Amino acid sequence: MKLTRRVNTLFAQTQEVQANTGNQTRMGVEERRKRPRLDARKGTRVLVIEDSTTALSMITNMFSTAGYEVAQSNESERGLYMACYSPPELVILNVGMPGMNGFEVLKRMRKDPVARRIPVIMTTGNQHAIDHFYKRNVDADAIIKKPFTRYEVFSRVEKMLSTERVPMRANDIRSSTAGSFLARIRQSLLRGNQSTK
Repeated sequence: MKLTRRVNTLFAQTQEVQANTGNQTRMGVEERRKRPRLDARKGTRVLVIEDSTTALSMITNMFSTAGYEVAQSNESERGLYMACYSPPELVILNVGMPGMNGFEVLKRMRKDPVARRIPVIMTTGNQHAIDHFYKRNVDADAIIKKPFTRYEVFSRVEKMLSTERVPMRANDIRSSTAGSFLARIRQSLLRGNQSTK
C-alpha cells in the first residue's frame, strides 16, 4: 500500500514537471515569435552539403523561403569543390556524409585560401559527433543536433551576422566591428580637424 502511494505521488510530480516544462517551452516559442528575427541580407548565398534527400530539401526550403540563394550537394567531394571554386557566404554541412565525412570536408575547407573564411554550421544526429566537436575544438562555427527547428538554425545564423548582415566567422566579426569602429573614430577626428581650420 505504501509503495503504491509513493509511486502515485512520484507519478503526479512527474506529470506536474512535464506540464510546467511544456508551458515554459510554449512561452519560449511565443516570446521568440514576438521578437523579429534578424536575417542575412537578401540573396546571401548558402551551400547545403547533406546526403539525406529529406534533410536537404527541408534545409533548402528553410533558407530559400527566407530570401537566401541556395546551392546544394548530396556528395561531400562535390560540396567541397563547390565551396572552394564557387564560394558561398555560408555552408550548412552534415557530419555523417558517406565517403569523406563532414569533419574531413571542414578540415580541407580550412586549408583552402578561399574557403577558409566561410562560416560553417555543422548538423548531426549523432551525440558522439557533438562530443567530438566540443572536445576537439573543431573549426566549425556552430553545430546543431538533428532533428532541429527553423528557429535553431536561424538563431545560429543571426549570431554570425556582421553589421552589414553578412554571415562571418567569429574572429572576422570582431575584427570588422573593431575596424568599422576605428574608421568611424577616424572620420569623426577628420571632421573635427576640418571644422577647426
